[in-house]
Amino acid sequence: MTLVFRPYRHTDYPALVSIVKDTWGYEQMASPKVAALLAEVFVSSCLCNATHSIVAQADGDVAVSSYSRTLRVTAARGATGGGMCLGNLGSALGGGA
Repeated sequence: MTLVFRPYRHTDYPALVSIVKDTWGYEQMASPKVAALLAEVFVSSCLCNATHSIVAQADGDVAVSSYSRTLRVTAARGATGGGMCLGNLGSALGGGA
């Protein structure tokens, strides 16, 4: 397996939505349409709050994403990094609803 890390591209969005939907089991809690919407909200929230977004591709397919945010701190020590939203390695790729 070849694993490649690269910056997020807008074309990665459907795959990330699918990974999140499957990882969190949204379809077990709601209809397929609502499950897709929940996953879209989660991914969009992570992207909107991130200053850095990367994905890992496993053999050419998006497999995981990482989002982080650099925060400006007024204390003497300067800036610090923020948290991450992670999807796990998923096999289900494809479009959201």
